[in-house]
Amino acid sequence: MAAALYKEAGIVAEKLDVSFANDYYKQAVSQHCNKLEFKAAAMLLERMANNFIKKDELVASLEEFQRASKLYSAAGDVDDADRTLERAAYLLGRTGNIIASSNSYKSIAMSQARRNTTIFNTPRFAMRSIILLCLEKDFSEVQELIDSFCEEDCRFEESRELAFIYDIMQSISCSDLDKFADSVYSFNEIVELDDLMLETLEGLMPIVEQQADKGEP
Repeated sequence: MAAALYKEAGIVAEKLDVSFANDYYKQAVSQHCNKLEFKAAAMLLERMANNFIKKDELVASLEEFQRASKLYSAAGDVDDADRTLERAAYLLGRTGNIIASSNSYKSIAMSQARRNTTIFNTPRFAMRSIILLCLEKDFSEVQELIDSFCEEDCRFEESRELAFIYDIMQSISCSDLDKFADSVYSFNEIVELDDLMLETLEGLMPIVEQQADKGEP
């Protein structure tokens, strides 16, 4: 009963001040968790996360999405757990937490690969994880990540996403900015890349240029 009252108060408060609303939702989340009502708590954490986005508080938002994902998982709702972790992964990338973002996308990809209803989503999330990791410039680690995805889902080896990744890696290895740009343009014509992926790929361009300056093959 108390959780429902806090939720209703939060909904009313949202019309005036989302921060004020989140204070009520926080109380409702606590009540739901005490009663092991994890899905109800997760849904409110999502509302809190979206309210933080309205105030451009991205770090606070991603933290609530992460909490929501864990509670959805505790409730046995894998689809919503992955969905909210995807929101967190995106925000991690936008706030410069590259490794954490890559790892989150990896978790989603592995989760999707283990279910027949979602396995075809695996390449999309795997690609995001790999491209983000490329920013760290450790391409032996990148190859290990690729191998782990191929081991989890052998169909990833034949995916257009992996072909694109290998084109990017070859462009870096050969210091070929033109090939890099052509690869990004061609892939984006088939699968539209979002702002996080485009910014990440743009961040790889100095790595290509550094290789060229060194005269490396």
